Amino acid sequence: MKTQKPGSYAHRILTTVLRPKCALCDKHHRTADKLCDPCQAAILALRKPGTNCLSIRTVSNIGTPLSAMMNNKERSLGIRNPYANERPLESLSSAFYYQGAVAELITRWKYRSMIELTNYIAKLITDALIPPPNYDIVTVIPSHWKRRLTRGFDPVWLLANALTKHGFINRPNLILNPRRKLPYQHLKHRHERHIAASHFQVNRQVLAQRVLILDDVVTTGSTLNAAALALTDSGAKSVCGFTIASAQRGSIALV
Repeated sequence: MKTQKPGSYAHRILTTVLRPKCALCDKHHRTADKLCDPCQAAILALRKPGTNCLSIRTVSNIGTPLSAMMNNKERSLGIRNPYANERPLESLSSAFYYQGAVAELITRWKYRSMIELTNYIAKLITDALIPPPNYDIVTVIPSHWKRRLTRGFDPVWLLANALTKHGFINRPNLILNPRRKLPYQHLKHRHERHIAASHFQVNRQVLAQRVLILDDVVTTGSTLNAAALALTDSGAKSVCGFTIASAQRGSIALV
């Protein structure tokens, strides 16, 4: 006779009475996770190739130089790359593609204030085993204080601290401060997304430091590059980026 695991009866009773919902699709399920099995499978299907076989201890400096990422279509349309003659973000790594279930997960976490998903997302990134580049200090793209006040939290800062608890990165530092509130970037056309390096104020010594910047999603790279330029102008030796997801499967247009 098959032996029931301790607590299995209690779990069955609780899930029958309380009928928990999946945090992504809102359907009832009986798993112990916040997401149902189909939604979890849909997220894992969007993991970037090769992220399930890398060792955090042995692989470093992965990612693509953003100076080589000007989208061919936009280049053919004559859209200028504002970072062509500047030192951009040195490299960028992402764990997932920003599509389907991953896009919905980040939307609910960030815009519907489902902060209970923070640790789940951190575990997804850690389990993907895609290592951040070598760094001396880690920071985040911060929310402007007005947006943080309205939202009630800074999602990327919460994520960075969750990743620290999972042993993925060292404890983050608040190095960058946005001088003004920007319109939501996802509501703007690509050619309108240029952000000047002066948008960010560097409030900590970074001279000769290798800085790692965390953000949630990269679409054009404009925000990350503006932060990178501000940091290098303040003396940083190098700046690399790491995001939950990349909005494009191909190249990233720096506009």
